Amino acid sequence: MALGLQRARTVLVEMGNLRPFSDVEGLCVVRIGNSKEARETLVDRLRNAGCKAKTRGRRAWLSVDFDAAANDPDGVKSDWVLSHPAKDFGPVWIRVIARDECRSLEHKYVIKWGPWLYEGTLDLRKSNIVTLLHQKENDGLSVPIDFHVSYPCLVGVGHGHPRDAREIVDIKNGWRRID
Repeated sequence: MALGLQRARTVLVEMGNLRPFSDVEGLCVVRIGNSKEARETLVDRLRNAGCKAKTRGRRAWLSVDFDAAANDPDGVKSDWVLSHPAKDFGPVWIRVIARDECRSLEHKYVIKWGPWLYEGTLDLRKSNIVTLLHQKENDGLSVPIDFHVSYPCLVGVGHGHPRDAREIVDIKNGWRRID
């Protein structure tokens, strides 16, 4: 329907292994994945279609794991390895998005970040999206973050104060050194 009504403003995106779909065969399709080129191609196509894709100064669009989402259509899992870029410091965050059907369940999480450990429980009853706000020093490092949550969720990271966050949990205090 979109192709019939607004062909120039329609962007087709493929992810994962798909069987051929004859109705769109021969049309220009964007193959999305974790590569920088794939992400930039998608943003360019969205802009060409008239979308206001705002990426300047934003990092969340770089942290979505498209390859994992291709294996699990919802992109959810319990174990994540993330990182804040070396150049980022100050307020940083981890966003957790739970499946709607799991919102009433207690989501326990464990974060291991270098020699530091943080454990907590998420209350997702009000909103299925919770942003964990913490702090990163200006050390020029990008240390992997091992994030485990008891029920599969979609998880991403970002820098700065999250402007679009519904529910923010401050986790600046309460980290334990484990080395």
